Amino acid sequence: MVVHMTLAAFGLSALLAASATAFLILKIVGGLYLLWLAYGALRHGSAFSVDREGVPQQSIRATILTGVGINLTNPKVIVFFVTFLPQFIDAGDPHASGKLLFLGILFLLIGIPTNALIVLVAERVTGFMQSSPRAMRYFDYSMAGIMSAFALKLVLTQGR
Repeated sequence: MVVHMTLAAFGLSALLAASATAFLILKIVGGLYLLWLAYGALRHGSAFSVDREGVPQQSIRATILTGVGINLTNPKVIVFFVTFLPQFIDAGDPHASGKLLFLGILFLLIGIPTNALIVLVAERVTGFMQSSPRAMRYFDYSMAGIMSAFALKLVLTQGR
């Protein structure tokens, strides 16, 4: 997230704000990606599985590198940092880069304990989800609906 935050603070957001074509391309690609996630949730069901039998364990380093790779290529994170966060900063502000960095750091400081709490709660939810195919399918449809709504919102967003 630090990479995305830095790119946004030092000009990628300004480029998207100045170029209607670049903004349109980002909206379309982001919207299509979200619709693809929704389609996958409906067609293939959830990839939510905590059954670790027969799955080789990764080292901590490999796990971290996988997480960094996924985050760097995640369009949802890119869209957040280059289109959503800059809405709170005036484009003509001479201190816009510093303010974007501040908002990005604030996002990280709030996100770390929030995500840690989510991990702890998820441990409790996994047992129920595995024991109830119906709950799992409801989860799939809910996620598909949410991703579709985000895609629609993204595509309908007007440029600045």
